[in-house]
Amino acid sequence: MKVKAEMKRSSTQHVEVLKVDIDIPMPLFKQVEDAWTSTRRLMLEHLGFQVADIVIQPSQSGKVHAWIHITAPKPLTPLEKAKLQFLLGDDHNRAKLNFERAKRTPSKFDSFNILFSRKVKRGEGSG
Repeated sequence: MKVKAEMKRSSTQHVEVLKVDIDIPMPLFKQVEDAWTSTRRLMLEHLGFQVADIVIQPSQSGKVHAWIHITAPKPLTPLEKAKLQFLLGDDHNRAKLNFERAKRTPSKFDSFNILFSRKVKRGEGSG
């Protein structure tokens, strides 16, 4: 799998934001937040990225959304973003959709790679 960054090749760094949907209640997450944050940092550093910031907020449903700001030697491709988000613990259903979006419509990936404040049901908003 090619998600490892080669930090020494380029002096230009690109800021990327990885979005992680964690489907557990915020009170439960708070019990493991320090360990979760430190293991995400370790994983990303091991892959050659630098973590600039991790922002954790409750979702409207009381679960957890995380935005992980990293620096990379080059802009990440949609597939690289999808892989990293999955490895960071993104909701598996969301990850599956993101892998498909990254493969089928990479130019639109960033517009689809969002964290919703509520679930969107099939057929909602159409017609």
